[in-house]
Amino acid sequence: MSEFMYEDEGISISELIGIVLKHFKLLLLVFGLVVLASLTYITTATPTFTATTTVAVDSIRNLTAWNTSRSDTKNITVELQFLTKRETVLDALSSMDLSTYTHRDGTTLEDLLTDSKKIKALQKSVEAAPVKDTNSAVITFKHTNVAFAQDFIGALIPAFDRALVGYATSDLQNQAKNFQNDLQKAETLRQAYQDSVDTLQYDPNFISLRTNSAINQRILSHIQMQIADISVSTTTTAKPVSETELTIIKEWEAKYSAAYRTVLFEQFARLLVASANEIPVQQETSEAAKRLQVLEDELATTLADLGYNNTTAASLLTNTTNAVKLSILSVLEKEYIARIQEHTTLNLEFSEQSSHLSREKSTIVSLTEQLKRLDSFISQSPTALISIESPKLENENGDTNKMLILAVGILLGAAIALLSTLLAEYLSDSITDIQACQKILGPEIPILSTIPATKDAKQVSLETIDHKGSPASVSYYQLASILLHGLREHNVFPISSLGYGEGTTYTVMNTALALAQSGKRVLVIGTATDQLLYQKIYSLMSAHEEINELIHFSPLDLSKPFTLNGDPQRLYVVTTDVANSELSQLLHSREFAAFIQQTSTLYDLVLIDAPTFKTPANLIAVAQASGVLVINIRTHIGSRKQLKNLLTTMKLCNIPVHGVVLNNYLGKPSPTERSEVARHNKRMQAIACGLDHTTIEEAVLLNKTSGR
Repeated sequence: MSEFMYEDEGISISELIGIVLKHFKLLLLVFGLVVLASLTYITTATPTFTATTTVAVDSIRNLTAWNTSRSDTKNITVELQFLTKRETVLDALSSMDLSTYTHRDGTTLEDLLTDSKKIKALQKSVEAAPVKDTNSAVITFKHTNVAFAQDFIGALIPAFDRALVGYATSDLQNQAKNFQNDLQKAETLRQAYQDSVDTLQYDPNFISLRTNSAINQRILSHIQMQIADISVSTTTTAKPVSETELTIIKEWEAKYSAAYRTVLFEQFARLLVASANEIPVQQETSEAAKRLQVLEDELATTLADLGYNNTTAASLLTNTTNAVKLSILSVLEKEYIARIQEHTTLNLEFSEQSSHLSREKSTIVSLTEQLKRLDSFISQSPTALISIESPKLENENGDTNKMLILAVGILLGAAIALLSTLLAEYLSDSITDIQACQKILGPEIPILSTIPATKDAKQVSLETIDHKGSPASVSYYQLASILLHGLREHNVFPISSLGYGEGTTYTVMNTALALAQSGKRVLVIGTATDQLLYQKIYSLMSAHEEINELIHFSPLDLSKPFTLNGDPQRLYVVTTDVANSELSQLLHSREFAAFIQQTSTLYDLVLIDAPTFKTPANLIAVAQASGVLVINIRTHIGSRKQLKNLLTTMKLCNIPVHGVVLNNYLGKPSPTERSEVARHNKRMQAIACGLDHTTIEEAVLLNKTSGR
């Protein structure tokens, strides 16, 4: 079955026209409302006057360019934001005499200075459009008071200029303040570095170290040379071990140490004199040096007296004198190294502080110069607006383009109206016409007949008896002929519907009456749970003498074989007069299928008033027993979704759908009738499920809706 492929096809022009014609009243209503709204706006809208001017705006960058060259301004987006600021608008208003302007009600415009909402409205009424690739902008202002419109834009431009200049001046003043703060910090640092330099420069220790730096270095070199000589001349020999020998040597070391210190200090003195006079060092044998030699001779004699041979005594003498010298020289080496390091450290600190002092002096000079130039730039009083065009009115009469608004209203109304008809069509789930139904059915399932609306939709009757020759009666006769001759291999047709209240029983009975009056033998099997409906139909038929002899009503009894009773050319109606809980069991029984098979050979046509799709199991049982199905759909009540579900279900059960009867017999339902049908569907479904607790109000509703 290809109904879903068929449904995916695009909408054609004819379908679109059909949709528009179907919802033509809605289209006219929506179109009329939109056009009426346009006319109302045109007649009631307050005329608005537009004042405009063109200004060339200098950039904030140029207004603050005291230390750089001016640039070519082509983007003034940031600058134009100042135009509509609250402060700018208030500045412009404060420069005007607002008591001379009035509202439409006669009150003055003085409240603009205090009413925040009106100030915001003024801000929104001001618009600025930059001219591409220039620093110019077209400024417009709209207002209902023509004089105020022109005067306000004239006051707004100077306020705009003051706002930009004020912002730029404030920025420059902040820069000057920052320069002053930086200058003060630099002066503080300069003073601190100056104090550090002065402290070091006049420190006696630093002066002494700096003065004797070369002497100390020469003395250190002299000491290190003597230490090197001693290290080279030192020999290894046995040391005296007796206590007497150690005592003698210790006493001698003390004398020798004092004498050697005297000799060293004499050498240091000669170094100082030679360094000061820039002459070579004189090598002289002083009394101290002689004394040193005498002490060495004494130790050699003592060692000889102690029994040491000449070689051992000489070695011991050398080691002892070298140990004394090395001890003294090592102490002095550390002392002079410390002096030289201290001088180096202090000298580095002095250089660093001097460098910082020089840098801060340069910074102070630079900041002072920049501050002078900045103060000079601020004193020039710059102007933000390079050129100004006098404000003018674009529409002195407050023209609101009435014809344009009306034309837009008509076009918009037509578009919205057309959209409304399409939405009404495609958002609705109801089947409204043949096109909507056929689009779901596809080309394989035909619409057998379309039952037109009766003249009196409120009064339901048997059309083929009460109104012979009416369009509805002709449609029923057409349906009867199609069922009788359309499928010759079938003469049993269950006629079902998507829900209750769609007129399926009346379709079945009118079709059966059309055949019976044509001399055909027809059996009608009623499976509906609403027995009141069959009783009402029987009463309507019995009231006609010409067909009273042709009809016969009886309950369905499957406990015994079915036999014809009386004249074979009659309309036989049997109904399932069983409890709701037993109906499903009856329809699914073999006896029911055998009954249909038996009666199909006895009657020209067997019509089954089948269960609705609300009870799908019962409907499938009846359709499988007959092998075919006809669907009765009431327009504006039948659901598209339900129809798709029914077709899918029948396809899965391999039950062919012979065709559809599109039933518009009762005309388009009112909202009240739609509600009644929905409630009737809900109640009948509950009854079919065995939940029969009908109240008096519900019984009246069932009778009323079933009558339709």
